[in-house]
Amino acid sequence: MSSAPQHILHNTPVLLGRMNHMPPPTDDNAQHTHDLLEESVITLLRQHCPTYLKMDGVPIRLALARAFVRFILERTRGNQARAAELAGFNRNTLRRLIRCFRIDWVFYAAK
Repeated sequence: MSSAPQHILHNTPVLLGRMNHMPPPTDDNAQHTHDLLEESVITLLRQHCPTYLKMDGVPIRLALARAFVRFILERTRGNQARAAELAGFNRNTLRRLIRCFRIDWVFYAAK
């Protein structure tokens, strides 16, 4: 993973704080799926980031945020408005994250 620009280290908590927080799933099946995802992420963090603080000099939260943005762009084939809606971001916040993380969103649109 490439290093994030220095300013993103300070701005990301603010940007991520603008997410629309959704309540946890209420039915058992959705909760089970949610729990499996959470455990999978924790397992990957334990395997690849034993210190839990930094990975290649970039805080883990930034790596996870960048991966999440890439994931939602992939799922929406680069449609930023739809990706922002699914993620609970304001569209401008998503665009700012794409720019700060230097993500080539056109790559996802071409898939």
